[in-house]
Amino acid sequence: MRALTLKPVLLTATLLFGQVLWAQNQIALTDADIRLLELEFAPLQSTGQQAGTGLPARVIASPEQVSQAISRYEGTIERWYQATGAMLDEGSVIASLYSPQILALQQQFLEQDTVTASLRQQLQRDRQLLANGVISEQRLQISEAGLRRAELALEAGRAQLRSAGLEASDITDLLNGEHSLGIGYIRAPVAGELIHRHYRTGEHVMANAVLASLGNDESQWLSVQLPSRLLPLLTEASYLSIAATGERLSLRQRDFSIDAESQTVELLAEFDQPVNRPVGQLLTVMLHPGRDTIYLPSSAVVHEAGETLVYVRTAQGVEIRALELLAIGDGYQATSGVRVGEQVLVRGAALVKGMQLGLGSDE
Repeated sequence: MRALTLKPVLLTATLLFGQVLWAQNQIALTDADIRLLELEFAPLQSTGQQAGTGLPARVIASPEQVSQAISRYEGTIERWYQATGAMLDEGSVIASLYSPQILALQQQFLEQDTVTASLRQQLQRDRQLLANGVISEQRLQISEAGLRRAELALEAGRAQLRSAGLEASDITDLLNGEHSLGIGYIRAPVAGELIHRHYRTGEHVMANAVLASLGNDESQWLSVQLPSRLLPLLTEASYLSIAATGERLSLRQRDFSIDAESQTVELLAEFDQPVNRPVGQLLTVMLHPGRDTIYLPSSAVVHEAGETLVYVRTAQGVEIRALELLAIGDGYQATSGVRVGEQVLVRGAALVKGMQLGLGSDE
């Protein structure tokens, strides 16, 4: 059996017990008692810059400057060529699409190319026949008009293929039989970061569907992952800062749905001042609950029967207060129940708790 160590302070606390509990939430202690018991108090401060919760974040392009990559034709996503977060040049292939509509356009274009080539040859023959006096000028004009119509139809078909993402080299490959029929491409409309892919490989898409979203890096934001248990920290007074540099950010958007796997909510924040950070850079940010809240060190908080208690210094001794607290960093946040400047017990809480419960100490 462990022997009890009765130090003078503990003995004094035991002798005092019959007199100190003068109210349900008060313990009467004089300055001499506090010195004898070696209790230590510290003033409460606003959370401000001193407390915050570290969160993972990634630099992204501003979603307010987003461009969309759209499929003009109905079809099925065959392949994604770029991952989310990739930096793309204008015109870069993002994905390929198989579409019966694109297949029909390609077949029509090939047929029109054959017709145009035939009419071009016919015109050359008619010019030679005209030079030999075999046909009239009117016959040549008819051939020239027919070729012009065919060439216009061929150029219209070429434009439709460009709307399906085929560039000049792709169309040349198509004419040479080196391009897969029915395949079109979704290309980046501007240079920037691939922010989001809206469909998965093999998924069917309708005509004019947005397949991907891109943003440029002229205005930089952060994508922050906030654990759902910390959602109460988000108030009008909350703000974010970069852990390493203290750069401030303003919260702009938040998801209202919780990710089922990670149990997090995405926050989007904008730098208050212009920055030049590479898109995709990983950072740690601090979420500060705001200046209208009170920071309590963990040493000041006692857990008892499902309650969180603090011992506040008063003129008569110590007042016991039950508070609603939220864990942040290495301490807690309180929005009510205490005030800036009040003194709370930070050393000797176990001893005072024992006095409160009518117990001694067996340390």
